[in-house]
Amino acid sequence: MDDGEIHEKRFVVLGVSDESICCVINSKIGAFIRARAHLLKCQVAMPVADHSFMSHDSYVDCSHLRTFRTDRVLSDLLRNPDWMLGKVTKGLRGEIVSALKFAVTLSPAEVAHVCAELDSLAE
Repeated sequence: MDDGEIHEKRFVVLGVSDESICCVINSKIGAFIRARAHLLKCQVAMPVADHSFMSHDSYVDCSHLRTFRTDRVLSDLLRNPDWMLGKVTKGLRGEIVSALKFAVTLSPAEVAHVCAELDSLAE
């Protein structure tokens, strides 16, 4: 999906209602994040060995959430079905839940809401 900023990005969709709640996927952890322990512990490894739809090992940035209007997401995905790459593993979902709890940029209510949605998902 296009994040409307720098370039096209891949996202993990964490929850959907009127808004789709997402975390961005990065190919590496940047120096800014590596230098800040509170942000670093919010990075979750996404190995290509477990996610064959990815082209290389990546990291889910759980330090903050991105939201997009769900009607826009659905419209974009209908026009570009190849943007739907696959599902993350149950294990990665658990790691995302754990990392979200360390995110100082999120309110406890946001964390609880997203974690409850992720915990309810079946493999």
